[in-house]
Amino acid sequence: MIVNDTDFNRSEVVELFRNTKGAILFNVGVFTKGFDVTDVEAIIVSRRVSSLSLWIQIVGRGSRTTDKLFKDRFIVIDGGNNIDRLGKWSDNFDWEKIFWGTDDYKAKKEPTEEEVTECDNCGELMKERTCLCPSCGHNNCKIKEIKIDVGLAIQQNVIPPEAKKIIDYCQKINKDKIFALKILTSQIYQMFKKVPKEQFLANRNTGVERVLNTHLKLNYFKILKSDLPSSANRTLKRQKEILINKLEKKYL
Repeated sequence: MIVNDTDFNRSEVVELFRNTKGAILFNVGVFTKGFDVTDVEAIIVSRRVSSLSLWIQIVGRGSRTTDKLFKDRFIVIDGGNNIDRLGKWSDNFDWEKIFWGTDDYKAKKEPTEEEVTECDNCGELMKERTCLCPSCGHNNCKIKEIKIDVGLAIQQNVIPPEAKKIIDYCQKINKDKIFALKILTSQIYQMFKKVPKEQFLANRNTGVERVLNTHLKLNYFKILKSDLPSSANRTLKRQKEILINKLEKKYL
């Protein structure tokens, strides 16, 4: 490990890092941008970063191309929870909107408690934007793909909701039927996450209705018949209204 301290000047530290295989350059507030060692293979960030541009610059030190070694990817160890708030370095950002748009850039919000996803490996539900599955340890952070379904662009790796998994998850974290229905709403909503506004409006009375009927009704009744505790009752009609209102708030 190389520490940038008073025993070395900065150029000597960089040269030692450049010529030492497997070296770790430990620093605070320097070498975050304009650093020209191209064969860096891992970036360890142990701080919270507030600026999107600074975050991309810091992590980008590992993205530099080099002819010194084969490097088709690099490792990012994020100790400041920056990826959840600002996104991954490889994400596509709408820079025109960020710099010239009327809306200020907003970092990604933490997912709500009912926003869950399925593990690609074991199928267990877990909190959205969690990489490692708490049940099997599988890393679920993958590039998302899109497919077309009923005229709607449905996100391919968003698994349709399954009542049994929702019930099992709620039993594990001691939640009731209303919370299970919130998860059901969230999972169906996520299926529309990448649907353009024009497609949603054009298929509002056909494709959208079919998706809701397919994934809402059966799961709704299975949750109501489960052994989960219930603090209140919610009709299917009301559950559908909640979901439609959530979608219309997104698109209208």
